[in-house]
Amino acid sequence: MDGVAGPTVVKFEEGAEIVVQKGSAKVELHADGSVYVNGAKVVDPAVNNTVVPPAPVAATPTPDAVVTPPVDTTTASVADAETAPVETAAEVPVATADQAVEQTQTQPAPQEQGPSLQEQADAARAAAVKQAIKDGQSFTEATEVGEAASAAVLASGPLQAPTPIPMTAAVSVGNGETSVATADATTLLSPMEEAFGAGSTIAETQQQPAAPVAPVVPAGPAVGETVEGKGVFVGIWQPIDENGKSLGKIFNVYAAPEDLTDDKDNKVLLSFNDAAKRVGTLKGWNGYDGGNFENEEALIKSLRKGKYNGEWFIPTLDIVTGGESKQGLFQAQSKGDLDGTFEKVKGSTVSKWYWTCTETPNDEDYVQYVRFDAAEDPIDYMGRANNKLATRPVRLELRP
Repeated sequence: MDGVAGPTVVKFEEGAEIVVQKGSAKVELHADGSVYVNGAKVVDPAVNNTVVPPAPVAATPTPDAVVTPPVDTTTASVADAETAPVETAAEVPVATADQAVEQTQTQPAPQEQGPSLQEQADAARAAAVKQAIKDGQSFTEATEVGEAASAAVLASGPLQAPTPIPMTAAVSVGNGETSVATADATTLLSPMEEAFGAGSTIAETQQQPAAPVAPVVPAGPAVGETVEGKGVFVGIWQPIDENGKSLGKIFNVYAAPEDLTDDKDNKVLLSFNDAAKRVGTLKGWNGYDGGNFENEEALIKSLRKGKYNGEWFIPTLDIVTGGESKQGLFQAQSKGDLDGTFEKVKGSTVSKWYWTCTETPNDEDYVQYVRFDAAEDPIDYMGRANNKLATRPVRLELRP
């Protein structure tokens, strides 16, 4: 129909990205959904962006319809799409007794539930912090890099190219003649596209499937609150493996109400190797047995295979410093029932330095620890065999 502009096709250009600079760290959010920190990929779109629009179901025209082939948006240029005439249902004359108007249009099938945007941002934050620490940055710098990665994901939404959905209207206008109009309606899948100007023509012709609804996660206890039969609530943790891939599980983290003790129930300072052995021998300590995990890799392997059964263990660096939940044991040390339980041993300068089970990236003989009495840059590492530090065991329970 003359004078009617065709729909505008919005596409991502190859290599389009958002770059966030934080001090010496650079966070890049690429159009395919991947996130890079200082050139290293920390988020893979195949893991964090699983919602894929289903293939459209073709509409069936009336028996005598003359079907006009749909516009091929893979080869048509933007200029062609903007000047091509398109008939829309809004321009069909009002039906009378002698006119039967029959309209059909394809409907997209329901989308499968994928990770919510917040979960993707949390995963990006955790992976970015871990990568920054591997790159030798301080705890403060690593935290800023993680926040930048999370903010970039939240600002842009799941990056995914627009998917054309055919719309077909078969109109019977009387005298046995049938006219069929076919157009492509573009499904906009990214808030970035909406923010940078979807045309009014698209707004009038697009057919958008309902956005997936993120699962409602029940609110947990207050940080520092003792939950009977579980421990002292610290926060939530979504573990990732050594490649930055989420295990797809979210846990409540509960700390023991006291530091690791000896056989006389006195706080004990041990090497990492001895502390791991000591935790592994615990029986019914504060209600639970201890787990035999020699490092973070062993813990992640147990969680992935579903063999973890709520045992006490030496926490990972993410659990102590906050990780993706932004609430770790270090931040919770002065809250609620945890306040005052991280006691200093008289005559010891390291009694408030706590082991994690996370080894240094390049040498498994060294294990990272956190200074709970430090205001800034509390993360450091020591040899696992001889240096004696404190230990605060934690345990996990899978969130519903």
